[in-house]
Amino acid sequence: MAPPMDIRDPAERSMNAGEYVLGTLSPEERTQFEHAAALDPTLRHEQYTWERRLAALALKLAPVAPRPIVWIGVAHRLGADAPIQAAPSLATSVWATLATAASLVLAFGWYREAAQPPPEPVVERVEVPVPARTFVALLAVPQSSMRWSVSVVPERNQIVVRAEGEAPEAARGLDAELWLITDAGPVSLGVIPQSGEARHALPAGVPLAAGRTVAVSLEPPGGSPTGQPTGPVVTTATVMRAG
Repeated sequence: MAPPMDIRDPAERSMNAGEYVLGTLSPEERTQFEHAAALDPTLRHEQYTWERRLAALALKLAPVAPRPIVWIGVAHRLGADAPIQAAPSLATSVWATLATAASLVLAFGWYREAAQPPPEPVVERVEVPVPARTFVALLAVPQSSMRWSVSVVPERNQIVVRAEGEAPEAARGLDAELWLITDAGPVSLGVIPQSGEARHALPAGVPLAAGRTVAVSLEPPGGSPTGQPTGPVVTTATVMRAG
């Protein structure tokens, strides 16, 4: 009968848990370990730690099918009829001995590697693109089919304006200019088209934010000559955050 296990010593606990998972304990020792683990959560944790180590180790090895000599040995141990009735030859005995020795060497190598602390996890940084802020506004001219959709992406320093509908009679011969209404007064965002789409750079230092007002005025060709609206304002809208 196996002597009682000493589960008070941390090194012995770890060794017993490792041998339990490896299957090298005797039947009596396995029974002792299972009874102790049922009452000791920390001992069960040691067991799970070894199981994780050995599971990771097993994944490193390619599966190898047993040779016929192994099945013959299993059949003899179980008392079943051996597939080959003839007495083992000298060559068979040699091969069986070599197979046993190789198994012991492999098991010892597994045990040594399993006893090492698990490798540090490899942490890879994955850059996740953050969506750029986008501000939009829809400016419609009253009593007209004319309207502009404005999209501004400050991080890309870009304004995209798309014009739809038919420009009113009052806009003929004039340019439409877009303005941002700030606390310091109107700031020009550039001349915008009366048909199609246009893209241009966002002026530097523009305090664009959701809730501000944008407006469109009619100006001489090329835009306002003074840097401030000089013609009639035909529409206004509120800036909204879209992304």
